[in-house]
Amino acid sequence: MRKFLMCVSTALSLTLSVKVSHTSTSVSIKSLRDLKTGVDPIFLRYSATTIRSRTSLQVDYLTSFEGKVPSLMFLADDDRTVFTHASRRDWCSTERIIRNRPMVVAGSDSQNMIAVILLMVLLRASAEMGVHIRSNYGQLVTSSTLQWVPGEDGTRPQNAVVGAHEIVEVVPIVDTTEDTHMEQQVKVPVYVCRARHNGVWISGQLRSDQRFCSISLLGVASTSNRYEVLENVDEGARLQWVLWDRFSRIPTGAVAGGETYVARRVVEDGEESNKDAGPGVLGFTHHLGKLDPKDGLGRITIINQNNEEQDFTDGEVLVETEPVRYELTGLKFNLWRKRLMRRVVTLTNNTLRNGAATVAVNVDMALAYDSEYSLYWGQGKAILKGLPTTVRLANGTLVGEIKWGLPEVEERKDLFSVEYFLEPGTAVNVTLRGNHTESEVPYSGKLVAVYEDGSTKARDIEGSRREVAMLDVRPEFSAVYYIRNLTLVPTTTTTTTTSTTTTTTTTTTTMSTTTAMSVETPAVAETRRNKTPMGSNVKGENSSIQSDEASSLKKERGATPEGIGSNPGERAGPGAALLLSIAITILHRIT
Repeated sequence: MRKFLMCVSTALSLTLSVKVSHTSTSVSIKSLRDLKTGVDPIFLRYSATTIRSRTSLQVDYLTSFEGKVPSLMFLADDDRTVFTHASRRDWCSTERIIRNRPMVVAGSDSQNMIAVILLMVLLRASAEMGVHIRSNYGQLVTSSTLQWVPGEDGTRPQNAVVGAHEIVEVVPIVDTTEDTHMEQQVKVPVYVCRARHNGVWISGQLRSDQRFCSISLLGVASTSNRYEVLENVDEGARLQWVLWDRFSRIPTGAVAGGETYVARRVVEDGEESNKDAGPGVLGFTHHLGKLDPKDGLGRITIINQNNEEQDFTDGEVLVETEPVRYELTGLKFNLWRKRLMRRVVTLTNNTLRNGAATVAVNVDMALAYDSEYSLYWGQGKAILKGLPTTVRLANGTLVGEIKWGLPEVEERKDLFSVEYFLEPGTAVNVTLRGNHTESEVPYSGKLVAVYEDGSTKARDIEGSRREVAMLDVRPEFSAVYYIRNLTLVPTTTTTTTTSTTTTTTTTTTTMSTTTAMSVETPAVAETRRNKTPMGSNVKGENSSIQSDEASSLKKERGATPEGIGSNPGERAGPGAALLLSIAITILHRIT
Protein backbone atom coordinates (compact mmCIF):
# COMPACT_ATOMS: atom_id res chain seq x y z
CA MET A 1 0.00 0.00 0.00
CA ARG A 2 1.45 3.34 -1.07
CA LYS A 3 1.58 6.17 1.42
CA PHE A 4 3.29 9.49 1.10
CA LEU A 5 3.67 12.71 3.08
CA MET A 6 4.01 16.35 2.11
CA CYS A 7 5.14 18.82 4.81
CA VAL A 8 5.84 22.52 4.51
CA SER A 9 8.60 24.26 6.47
CA THR A 10 9.69 27.88 6.56
CA ALA A 11 12.93 27.72 8.57
CA LEU A 12 16.35 28.08 6.97
CA SER A 13 18.67 25.11 7.51
CA LEU A 14 16.72 23.08 10.07
CA THR A 15 16.10 19.65 11.46
CA LEU A 16 12.45 18.64 11.32
CA SER A 17 10.71 15.69 12.91
CA VAL A 18 7.20 14.66 11.90
CA LYS A 19 4.76 11.94 12.85
CA VAL A 20 2.49 10.12 10.41
CA SER A 21 -0.48 7.88 11.04
CA HIS A 22 -0.21 4.85 8.78
CA THR A 23 -2.70 2.10 8.12
CA SER A 24 -0.03 -0.41 7.20
CA THR A 25 2.12 -2.18 9.76
CA SER A 26 5.06 -2.31 7.34
CA VAL A 27 6.64 1.11 6.83
CA SER A 28 9.83 2.00 4.99
CA ILE A 29 11.26 5.26 3.69
CA LYS A 30 12.77 5.05 0.22
CA SER A 31 13.67 8.64 -0.61
CA LEU A 32 13.11 12.29 0.14
CA ARG A 33 12.52 14.90 -2.52
CA ASP A 34 11.85 18.63 -2.49
CA LEU A 35 9.22 19.15 -5.17
CA LYS A 36 9.51 22.95 -5.22
CA THR A 37 13.24 23.75 -5.04
CA GLY A 38 14.54 20.58 -6.67
CA VAL A 39 17.17 20.11 -3.93
CA ASP A 40 17.04 16.76 -2.19
CA PRO A 41 17.34 17.04 1.59
CA ILE A 42 19.72 14.90 3.59
CA PHE A 43 17.86 11.91 4.98
CA LEU A 44 19.06 11.05 8.48
CA ARG A 45 16.83 8.36 9.92
CA TYR A 46 13.29 7.26 10.55
CA SER A 47 11.59 5.18 13.21
CA ALA A 48 8.21 3.45 13.21
CA THR A 49 6.03 2.40 16.13
CA THR A 50 2.92 0.24 15.63
CA ILE A 51 0.07 0.29 18.14
CA ARG A 52 -3.24 -1.48 17.31
CA SER A 53 -2.58 -1.64 13.56
CA ARG A 54 -1.76 2.08 13.53
CA THR A 55 1.82 3.00 12.79
CA SER A 56 3.42 6.23 13.99
CA LEU A 57 6.34 7.24 11.77
CA GLN A 58 8.99 9.78 12.79
CA VAL A 59 11.37 11.10 10.14
CA ASP A 60 14.48 13.23 10.74
CA TYR A 61 16.18 15.06 7.89
CA LEU A 62 18.22 18.17 7.06
CA THR A 63 17.22 20.70 4.45
CA SER A 64 18.49 24.08 3.31
CA PHE A 65 16.93 26.52 0.87
CA GLU A 66 17.26 30.16 -0.17
CA GLY A 67 14.10 32.08 0.59
CA LYS A 68 11.79 29.39 -0.81
CA VAL A 69 9.35 27.26 1.11
CA PRO A 70 10.14 23.61 0.38
CA SER A 71 7.50 20.99 -0.29
CA LEU A 72 8.97 17.71 0.92
CA MET A 73 7.69 14.29 -0.15
CA PHE A 74 8.81 10.83 0.90
CA LEU A 75 7.39 7.45 -0.08
CA ALA A 76 6.49 4.39 1.92
CA ASP A 77 6.25 0.69 0.98
CA ASP A 78 7.30 0.99 -2.68
CA ASP A 79 9.60 2.87 -5.02
CA ARG A 80 7.03 4.41 -7.31
CA THR A 81 6.77 8.18 -7.29
CA VAL A 82 3.32 9.39 -6.34
CA PHE A 83 2.16 12.98 -6.70
CA THR A 84 -0.96 14.26 -5.07
CA HIS A 85 -2.71 17.48 -4.23
CA ALA A 86 -1.24 19.53 -1.41
CA SER A 87 -4.47 19.29 0.56
CA ARG A 88 -3.33 15.85 1.69
CA ARG A 89 -0.60 17.51 3.76
CA ASP A 90 -2.88 17.28 6.77
CA TRP A 91 -1.58 13.72 7.09
CA CYS A 92 1.52 15.17 8.76
CA SER A 93 1.86 17.33 11.82
CA THR A 94 5.01 19.05 12.93
CA GLU A 95 6.44 17.50 16.06
CA ARG A 96 9.36 19.88 16.66
CA ILE A 97 11.63 22.25 14.77
CA ILE A 98 15.21 22.80 15.90
CA ARG A 99 16.72 25.79 14.14
CA ASN A 100 20.40 25.78 13.20
CA ARG A 101 21.11 22.55 15.08
CA PRO A 102 21.90 19.65 12.74
CA MET A 103 20.97 16.28 14.22
CA VAL A 104 23.70 13.61 14.23
CA VAL A 105 22.08 10.17 14.25
CA ALA A 106 22.74 6.67 13.06
CA GLY A 107 22.94 6.45 9.29
CA SER A 108 25.46 6.18 6.53
CA ASP A 109 29.02 7.41 7.08
CA SER A 110 28.73 10.17 4.48
CA GLN A 111 25.54 11.52 5.99
CA ASN A 112 26.97 11.53 9.49
CA MET A 113 30.13 13.22 8.23
CA ILE A 114 28.15 16.05 6.65
CA ALA A 115 26.17 16.58 9.84
CA VAL A 116 29.35 16.62 11.93
CA ILE A 117 30.98 19.15 9.60
CA LEU A 118 27.97 21.45 9.77
CA LEU A 119 27.97 21.26 13.55
CA MET A 120 31.69 22.02 13.77
CA VAL A 121 31.37 25.03 11.48
CA LEU A 122 28.60 26.51 13.59
CA LEU A 123 30.46 26.01 16.85
CA ARG A 124 33.75 27.32 15.49
CA ALA A 125 32.20 30.47 14.04
CA SER A 126 30.77 31.44 17.42
CA ALA A 127 33.85 30.53 19.49
CA GLU A 128 36.78 31.87 17.48
CA MET A 129 35.89 35.51 18.07
CA GLY A 130 36.56 35.17 21.80
CA VAL A 131 39.98 35.69 23.36
CA HIS A 132 41.22 33.29 26.02
CA ILE A 133 43.34 34.35 28.97
CA ARG A 134 45.04 32.28 31.67
CA SER A 135 43.20 32.05 34.98
CA ASN A 136 44.61 31.64 38.49
CA TYR A 137 44.12 27.87 38.18
CA GLY A 138 46.05 27.59 34.93
CA GLN A 139 42.95 27.16 32.77
CA LEU A 140 41.92 29.32 29.84
CA VAL A 141 38.86 31.50 30.30
CA THR A 142 37.15 33.88 27.88
CA SER A 143 37.98 37.57 28.15
CA SER A 144 35.14 40.09 28.33
CA THR A 145 37.16 42.99 26.90
CA LEU A 146 39.23 41.46 24.08
CA GLN A 147 38.28 39.80 20.82
CA TRP A 148 39.87 38.56 17.59
CA VAL A 149 38.60 40.49 14.57
CA PRO A 150 38.98 38.95 11.08
CA GLY A 151 40.97 40.97 8.56
CA GLU A 152 42.70 40.64 5.22
CA ASP A 153 45.11 42.61 3.03
CA GLY A 154 46.22 44.95 5.82
CA THR A 155 42.82 45.84 7.31
CA ARG A 156 42.49 46.15 11.07
CA PRO A 157 39.91 47.39 13.65
CA GLN A 158 40.04 50.82 15.21
CA ASN A 159 41.13 49.66 18.67
CA ALA A 160 43.72 47.12 17.51
CA VAL A 161 46.29 46.24 20.20
CA VAL A 162 49.74 47.72 19.54
CA GLY A 163 52.58 45.35 20.42
CA ALA A 164 55.57 47.36 19.20
CA HIS A 165 56.65 50.41 17.22
CA GLU A 166 58.83 50.88 14.21
CA ILE A 167 61.07 53.95 14.18
CA VAL A 168 60.97 55.17 10.59
CA GLU A 169 62.57 58.61 10.93
CA VAL A 170 64.64 60.70 13.32
CA VAL A 171 64.10 64.47 13.14
CA PRO A 172 66.74 66.70 14.78
CA ILE A 173 65.53 69.51 17.03
CA VAL A 174 67.86 72.44 17.78
CA ASP A 175 67.38 74.42 21.00
CA THR A 176 69.00 77.82 20.36
CA THR A 177 68.57 79.04 23.91
CA GLU A 178 70.68 76.31 25.49
CA ASP A 179 72.68 75.43 22.36
CA THR A 180 71.67 71.74 22.57
CA HIS A 181 70.70 69.25 19.91
CA MET A 182 67.75 66.86 20.40
CA GLU A 183 66.13 64.21 18.24
CA GLN A 184 62.46 63.39 17.73
CA GLN A 185 61.57 59.89 16.59
CA VAL A 186 58.74 59.21 14.15
CA LYS A 187 57.12 55.88 15.02
CA VAL A 188 54.49 53.70 13.37
CA PRO A 189 52.66 50.96 15.30
CA VAL A 190 53.01 47.21 14.86
CA TYR A 191 49.83 45.29 15.75
CA VAL A 192 49.24 41.92 17.38
CA CYS A 193 47.73 39.42 14.94
CA ARG A 194 47.39 35.69 14.48
CA ALA A 195 47.02 33.42 11.46
CA ARG A 196 46.22 29.78 10.91
CA HIS A 197 48.99 27.48 9.71
CA ASN A 198 48.19 23.80 9.12
CA GLY A 199 45.08 24.16 11.27
CA VAL A 200 46.95 25.77 14.20
CA TRP A 201 46.56 29.39 15.31
CA ILE A 202 49.91 31.18 15.71
CA SER A 203 50.35 34.74 16.99
CA GLY A 204 52.55 37.15 15.06
CA GLN A 205 52.85 40.75 13.92
CA LEU A 206 51.06 43.00 11.43
CA ARG A 207 53.21 45.90 10.25
CA SER A 208 51.66 49.13 9.08
CA ASP A 209 53.34 49.00 5.67
CA GLN A 210 52.47 45.35 4.99
CA ARG A 211 49.28 43.61 3.93
CA PHE A 212 49.86 40.31 5.72
CA CYS A 213 50.42 38.81 9.16
CA SER A 214 53.91 37.38 9.74
CA ILE A 215 54.16 34.16 11.80
CA SER A 216 56.64 31.32 12.27
CA LEU A 217 56.39 27.60 13.00
CA LEU A 218 59.09 24.95 13.33
CA GLY A 219 61.82 27.29 12.19
CA VAL A 220 59.98 28.47 9.09
CA ALA A 221 58.61 32.02 8.77
CA SER A 222 55.46 32.49 6.72
CA THR A 223 52.85 35.11 5.95
CA SER A 224 49.08 35.08 5.50
CA ASN A 225 46.81 37.62 3.84
CA ARG A 226 43.86 36.34 5.87
CA TYR A 227 44.33 36.76 9.61
CA GLU A 228 42.76 38.02 12.82
CA VAL A 229 43.77 41.15 14.74
CA LEU A 230 43.55 41.48 18.53
CA GLU A 231 41.10 44.26 19.47
CA ASN A 232 40.69 46.03 22.80
CA VAL A 233 36.92 46.59 22.75
CA ASP A 234 36.10 50.19 23.71
CA GLU A 235 39.55 50.39 25.33
CA GLY A 236 38.05 48.52 28.26
CA ALA A 237 40.98 46.15 28.90
CA ARG A 238 44.04 47.02 30.95
CA LEU A 239 46.95 45.47 29.06
CA GLN A 240 50.60 45.35 30.03
CA TRP A 241 53.72 43.46 29.01
CA VAL A 242 55.13 41.38 31.88
CA LEU A 243 58.71 40.12 31.98
CA TRP A 244 59.13 36.35 31.70
CA ASP A 245 61.98 33.85 31.61
CA ARG A 246 62.17 30.08 31.50
CA PHE A 247 62.46 29.82 35.29
CA SER A 248 59.28 31.81 36.03
CA ARG A 249 55.65 30.82 35.78
CA ILE A 250 53.35 32.07 33.06
CA PRO A 251 51.58 35.08 34.61
CA THR A 252 47.87 35.08 35.34
CA GLY A 253 45.95 36.86 32.63
CA ALA A 254 48.36 35.93 29.82
CA VAL A 255 46.62 36.32 26.45
CA ALA A 256 46.52 33.14 24.36
CA GLY A 257 46.75 33.21 20.59
CA GLY A 258 45.74 29.58 20.27
CA GLU A 259 47.81 26.89 21.94
CA THR A 260 50.56 29.45 22.64
CA TYR A 261 50.66 32.89 24.25
CA VAL A 262 51.25 36.33 22.73
CA ALA A 263 54.84 37.41 23.47
CA ARG A 264 57.54 39.85 22.35
CA ARG A 265 61.20 40.63 22.92
CA VAL A 266 62.91 43.98 23.03
CA VAL A 267 65.40 44.87 20.29
CA GLU A 268 68.76 45.61 21.85
CA ASP A 269 71.42 47.89 20.42
CA GLY A 270 73.78 46.11 18.08
CA GLU A 271 71.49 43.18 17.38
CA GLU A 272 71.93 41.50 14.03
CA SER A 273 68.29 42.16 13.18
CA ASN A 274 68.81 45.90 13.45
CA LYS A 275 72.07 46.23 11.55
CA ASP A 276 70.50 47.59 8.36
CA ALA A 277 68.79 50.50 10.11
CA GLY A 278 71.51 51.73 12.39
CA PRO A 279 72.05 50.58 15.98
CA GLY A 280 69.39 51.79 18.37
CA VAL A 281 68.06 54.50 16.08
CA LEU A 282 65.89 53.18 13.27
CA GLY A 283 64.01 49.91 13.19
CA PHE A 284 61.71 48.12 15.64
CA THR A 285 61.46 48.61 19.37
CA HIS A 286 60.24 45.00 19.87
CA HIS A 287 59.68 41.89 17.81
CA LEU A 288 56.35 40.10 18.23
CA GLY A 289 55.88 36.34 18.35
CA LYS A 290 54.66 33.56 20.59
CA LEU A 291 55.50 31.84 23.87
CA ASP A 292 55.28 28.06 23.76
CA PRO A 293 55.21 26.73 27.36
CA LYS A 294 55.53 23.11 26.16
CA ASP A 295 58.86 23.65 24.41
CA GLY A 296 61.23 22.54 27.17
CA LEU A 297 60.86 24.96 30.05
CA GLY A 298 59.31 27.47 27.70
CA ARG A 299 60.58 29.35 24.68
CA ILE A 300 59.73 32.64 22.95
CA THR A 301 59.88 32.61 19.17
CA ILE A 302 59.86 35.90 17.24
CA ILE A 303 60.38 37.09 13.67
CA ASN A 304 63.11 39.67 13.32
CA GLN A 305 63.34 42.57 10.91
CA ASN A 306 64.82 40.32 8.27
CA ASN A 307 61.80 37.95 8.45
CA GLU A 308 63.86 35.27 10.17
CA GLU A 309 62.78 33.17 13.13
CA GLN A 310 64.69 33.55 16.41
CA ASP A 311 64.30 31.75 19.75
CA PHE A 312 64.83 33.22 23.22
CA THR A 313 64.43 31.98 26.78
CA ASP A 314 63.28 35.35 28.09
CA GLY A 315 61.07 38.19 26.96
CA GLU A 316 57.68 39.72 27.69
CA VAL A 317 54.18 38.24 27.74
CA LEU A 318 50.98 40.18 27.02
CA VAL A 319 48.80 40.14 30.16
CA GLU A 320 45.29 41.42 30.76
CA THR A 321 44.59 42.55 34.32
CA GLU A 322 40.95 42.32 35.34
CA PRO A 323 39.40 44.79 37.81
CA VAL A 324 38.08 43.75 41.19
CA ARG A 325 35.15 46.19 41.25
CA TYR A 326 33.50 49.07 39.41
CA GLU A 327 32.27 52.53 40.32
CA LEU A 328 29.56 54.19 38.24
CA THR A 329 29.85 57.93 38.94
CA GLY A 330 28.42 61.12 37.45
CA LEU A 331 25.15 59.32 36.74
CA LYS A 332 22.62 61.33 34.71
CA PHE A 333 19.20 60.13 33.57
CA ASN A 334 17.57 61.19 30.31
CA LEU A 335 14.04 61.61 31.63
CA TRP A 336 12.74 62.86 28.28
CA ARG A 337 13.19 59.37 26.86
CA LYS A 338 11.79 57.54 29.86
CA ARG A 339 9.21 54.86 29.07
CA LEU A 340 6.54 53.68 31.51
CA MET A 341 4.16 50.75 31.26
CA ARG A 342 1.53 50.42 33.99
CA ARG A 343 -0.93 47.63 34.64
CA VAL A 344 -3.46 47.70 37.49
CA VAL A 345 -3.49 44.48 39.50
CA THR A 346 -5.51 43.33 42.50
CA LEU A 347 -3.20 42.44 45.36
CA THR A 348 -5.57 41.24 48.08
CA ASN A 349 -8.97 41.91 49.69
CA ASN A 350 -10.49 41.60 53.14
CA THR A 351 -13.33 42.85 55.37
CA LEU A 352 -13.25 45.35 58.23
CA ARG A 353 -15.91 44.58 60.87
CA ASN A 354 -17.21 46.29 64.01
CA GLY A 355 -18.93 43.57 65.97
CA ALA A 356 -19.48 45.74 69.03
CA ALA A 357 -23.07 46.18 70.19
CA THR A 358 -23.12 49.87 71.09
CA VAL A 359 -19.73 51.48 70.44
CA ALA A 360 -18.54 53.00 67.15
CA VAL A 361 -14.81 52.39 66.71
CA ASN A 362 -12.02 53.01 64.20
CA VAL A 363 -11.23 49.54 62.80
CA ASP A 364 -7.75 48.99 61.34
CA MET A 365 -6.03 46.03 59.67
CA ALA A 366 -2.65 45.19 58.09
CA LEU A 367 -3.05 43.64 54.62
CA ALA A 368 -0.21 41.40 53.39
CA TYR A 369 0.57 41.12 49.67
CA ASP A 370 3.30 39.70 47.42
CA SER A 371 5.05 41.55 44.61
CA GLU A 372 8.03 41.17 42.29
CA TYR A 373 10.87 43.65 42.07
CA SER A 374 13.71 43.64 39.57
CA LEU A 375 16.43 46.13 38.65
CA TYR A 376 18.80 45.84 35.71
CA TRP A 377 21.42 48.38 34.66
CA GLY A 378 22.37 46.62 31.42
CA GLN A 379 25.61 44.93 30.41
CA GLY A 380 27.46 47.15 27.94
CA LYS A 381 30.56 46.29 25.96
CA ALA A 382 33.83 45.12 27.47
CA ILE A 383 32.53 45.05 31.04
CA LEU A 384 32.95 42.08 33.35
CA LYS A 385 29.71 40.57 34.54
CA GLY A 386 29.04 40.06 38.24
CA LEU A 387 31.57 42.51 39.70
CA PRO A 388 30.38 44.57 42.69
CA THR A 389 29.53 48.08 41.54
CA THR A 390 28.84 51.29 43.47
CA VAL A 391 26.40 53.65 41.76
CA ARG A 392 26.43 57.39 42.52
CA LEU A 393 24.59 60.36 41.07
CA ALA A 394 26.32 63.42 39.64
CA ASN A 395 26.06 65.20 43.02
CA GLY A 396 27.71 62.27 44.82
CA THR A 397 24.54 60.78 46.30
CA LEU A 398 24.81 57.03 46.74
CA VAL A 399 22.19 55.16 44.69
CA GLY A 400 23.10 51.64 45.75
CA GLU A 401 25.34 48.60 45.42
CA ILE A 402 24.72 46.20 42.54
CA LYS A 403 26.29 43.26 40.73
CA TRP A 404 27.11 44.58 37.28
CA GLY A 405 25.37 42.87 34.40
CA LEU A 406 23.12 40.77 36.64
CA PRO A 407 19.45 41.62 37.16
CA GLU A 408 18.49 42.07 40.78
CA VAL A 409 15.33 39.99 41.22
CA GLU A 410 13.47 39.95 44.51
CA GLU A 411 10.22 38.43 45.74
CA ARG A 412 8.86 40.99 48.17
CA LYS A 413 6.32 40.51 50.94
CA ASP A 414 4.88 43.82 52.13
CA LEU A 415 2.21 45.06 54.55
CA PHE A 416 -0.27 47.88 53.98
CA SER A 417 -2.29 49.34 56.90
CA VAL A 418 -5.92 50.39 56.36
CA GLU A 419 -8.51 51.81 58.78
CA TYR A 420 -12.17 52.79 58.67
CA PHE A 421 -14.59 54.30 61.21
CA LEU A 422 -17.54 51.92 61.60
CA GLU A 423 -20.77 52.09 63.57
CA PRO A 424 -21.78 49.13 65.74
CA GLY A 425 -22.77 46.03 63.80
CA THR A 426 -21.47 47.25 60.44
CA ALA A 427 -18.69 46.19 58.08
CA VAL A 428 -16.94 47.35 54.91
CA ASN A 429 -15.03 45.45 52.22
CA VAL A 430 -11.57 46.67 51.27
CA THR A 431 -9.64 45.78 48.10
CA LEU A 432 -5.94 46.55 47.76
CA ARG A 433 -4.81 47.48 44.25
CA GLY A 434 -1.50 48.60 42.80
CA ASN A 435 0.21 49.52 39.55
CA HIS A 436 2.60 46.90 38.17
CA THR A 437 5.05 49.40 36.67
CA GLU A 438 7.84 48.71 34.19
CA SER A 439 10.11 51.70 33.66
CA GLU A 440 13.06 52.08 31.32
CA VAL A 441 15.20 55.22 31.30
CA PRO A 442 18.49 55.87 29.46
CA TYR A 443 21.47 57.06 31.48
CA SER A 444 25.04 58.18 30.99
CA GLY A 445 27.98 58.24 33.34
CA LYS A 446 31.60 57.37 33.91
CA LEU A 447 32.53 53.77 34.69
CA VAL A 448 35.68 53.52 36.79
CA ALA A 449 37.42 50.14 36.95
CA VAL A 450 39.30 49.63 40.23
CA TYR A 451 42.17 47.12 40.19
CA GLU A 452 43.77 45.13 42.95
CA ASP A 453 46.84 47.37 43.11
CA GLY A 454 44.63 50.43 43.65
CA SER A 455 44.97 51.85 40.15
CA THR A 456 41.88 52.93 38.23
CA LYS A 457 40.77 53.27 34.63
CA ALA A 458 37.75 55.35 33.65
CA ARG A 459 35.67 55.57 30.51
CA ASP A 460 32.32 57.04 29.49
CA ILE A 461 29.41 54.66 29.06
CA GLU A 462 25.74 54.86 28.15
CA GLY A 463 23.08 52.37 29.09
CA SER A 464 19.48 51.85 30.03
CA ARG A 465 18.12 51.23 33.52
CA ARG A 466 15.12 48.91 33.67
CA GLU A 467 13.04 48.57 36.82
CA VAL A 468 9.95 46.50 37.57
CA ALA A 469 8.13 47.37 40.78
CA MET A 470 4.70 47.55 42.41
CA LEU A 471 3.84 51.23 42.81
CA ASP A 472 0.85 53.36 43.87
CA VAL A 473 -0.59 50.76 46.24
CA ARG A 474 -3.98 52.02 47.43
CA PRO A 475 -7.11 50.68 49.20
CA GLU A 476 -10.60 50.80 47.72
CA PHE A 477 -13.59 50.58 50.10
CA SER A 478 -17.08 49.35 49.35
CA ALA A 479 -20.30 50.78 50.80
CA VAL A 480 -20.81 50.15 54.52
CA TYR A 481 -23.37 47.43 55.24
CA TYR A 482 -25.02 45.74 58.23
CA ILE A 483 -23.45 42.49 59.31
CA ARG A 484 -26.73 40.82 60.27
CA ASN A 485 -28.56 41.17 56.93
CA LEU A 486 -25.91 42.53 54.52
CA THR A 487 -28.04 45.57 53.63
CA LEU A 488 -26.44 48.94 53.00
CA VAL A 489 -26.25 51.43 55.83
CA PRO A 490 -28.09 54.65 54.83
CA THR A 491 -26.06 57.79 55.19
CA THR A 492 -28.27 60.53 56.77
CA THR A 493 -27.50 64.24 56.87
CA THR A 494 -29.42 65.96 59.72
CA THR A 495 -30.22 69.70 59.69
CA THR A 496 -30.82 71.42 63.08
CA THR A 497 -32.65 74.75 63.10
CA THR A 498 -32.67 77.33 65.95
CA SER A 499 -35.07 80.30 65.84
CA THR A 500 -35.02 83.46 67.98
CA THR A 501 -38.05 85.83 67.87
CA THR A 502 -38.23 89.43 69.15
CA THR A 503 -40.89 92.12 68.82
CA THR A 504 -39.23 93.56 65.73
CA THR A 505 -37.13 90.97 63.82
CA THR A 506 -36.76 87.23 63.45
CA THR A 507 -33.31 85.60 63.14
CA THR A 508 -32.88 82.05 61.90
CA THR A 509 -29.61 80.08 62.45
CA THR A 510 -29.06 76.77 60.59
CA MET A 511 -26.47 74.15 61.57
CA SER A 512 -25.65 71.08 59.34
CA THR A 513 -23.82 67.82 59.90
CA THR A 514 -21.87 66.10 57.00
CA THR A 515 -20.87 62.46 56.92
CA ALA A 516 -17.44 61.79 55.28
CA MET A 517 -17.46 59.20 52.55
CA SER A 518 -14.63 57.40 50.71
CA VAL A 519 -13.95 58.65 47.20
CA GLU A 520 -15.13 55.46 45.50
CA THR A 521 -17.93 54.59 47.94
CA PRO A 522 -21.30 54.09 46.17
CA ALA A 523 -23.75 56.95 46.69
CA VAL A 524 -26.46 56.39 49.32
CA ALA A 525 -29.79 58.27 49.33
CA GLU A 526 -29.95 60.97 52.01
CA THR A 527 -33.02 61.79 54.16
CA ARG A 528 -33.39 65.47 55.06
CA ARG A 529 -35.96 67.14 57.41
CA ASN A 530 -36.28 70.93 57.19
CA LYS A 531 -38.17 72.90 59.87
CA THR A 532 -39.21 76.43 58.97
CA PRO A 533 -40.09 79.01 61.71
CA MET A 534 -43.75 80.04 61.63
CA GLY A 535 -43.15 83.63 62.54
CA SER A 536 -41.16 84.34 59.43
CA ASN A 537 -44.25 83.98 57.20
CA VAL A 538 -46.84 85.90 59.39
CA LYS A 539 -47.40 89.55 58.56
CA GLY A 540 -49.80 92.31 59.88
CA GLU A 541 -50.58 93.95 63.18
CA ASN A 542 -51.40 90.64 64.91
CA SER A 543 -47.71 89.86 65.01
CA SER A 544 -46.96 92.82 67.31
CA ILE A 545 -50.08 94.33 69.05
CA GLN A 546 -51.98 91.30 70.34
CA SER A 547 -53.80 92.00 73.67
CA ASP A 548 -53.65 89.88 76.78
CA GLU A 549 -57.17 88.67 76.18
CA ALA A 550 -56.24 87.46 72.73
CA SER A 551 -53.34 85.53 74.14
CA SER A 552 -55.55 83.92 76.77
CA LEU A 553 -58.16 83.04 74.16
CA LYS A 554 -55.46 81.44 72.01
CA LYS A 555 -54.32 79.30 74.89
CA GLU A 556 -57.90 78.31 75.71
CA ARG A 557 -58.62 77.36 72.12
CA GLY A 558 -55.36 75.34 71.78
CA ALA A 559 -53.59 77.61 69.32
CA THR A 560 -50.22 76.37 68.02
CA PRO A 561 -47.26 78.18 69.61
CA GLU A 562 -44.87 80.04 67.42
CA GLY A 563 -41.92 78.13 66.07
CA ILE A 564 -43.76 74.76 66.11
CA GLY A 565 -46.76 75.36 63.87
CA SER A 566 -47.40 74.00 60.42
CA ASN A 567 -48.00 75.85 57.15
CA PRO A 568 -49.96 79.13 56.80
CA GLY A 569 -53.03 77.32 55.51
CA GLU A 570 -53.43 75.52 58.83
CA ARG A 571 -53.32 78.88 60.75
CA ALA A 572 -56.14 80.55 58.75
CA GLY A 573 -59.06 79.19 60.92
CA PRO A 574 -57.78 80.22 64.41
CA GLY A 575 -56.79 83.67 63.13
CA ALA A 576 -60.30 84.48 61.89
CA ALA A 577 -61.88 83.33 65.17
CA LEU A 578 -59.49 85.53 67.11
CA LEU A 579 -60.41 88.62 65.11
CA LEU A 580 -64.11 87.89 65.59
CA SER A 581 -63.75 87.57 69.38
CA ILE A 582 -61.84 90.87 69.61
CA ALA A 583 -64.50 92.68 67.63
CA ILE A 584 -67.31 91.32 69.87
CA THR A 585 -65.45 92.42 73.03
CA ILE A 586 -64.99 95.98 71.75
CA LEU A 587 -68.67 96.31 70.78
CA HIS A 588 -69.74 94.99 74.21
CA ARG A 589 -67.69 97.65 76.05
CA ILE A 590 -69.07 100.43 73.87
CA THR A 591 -72.64 99.43 74.52
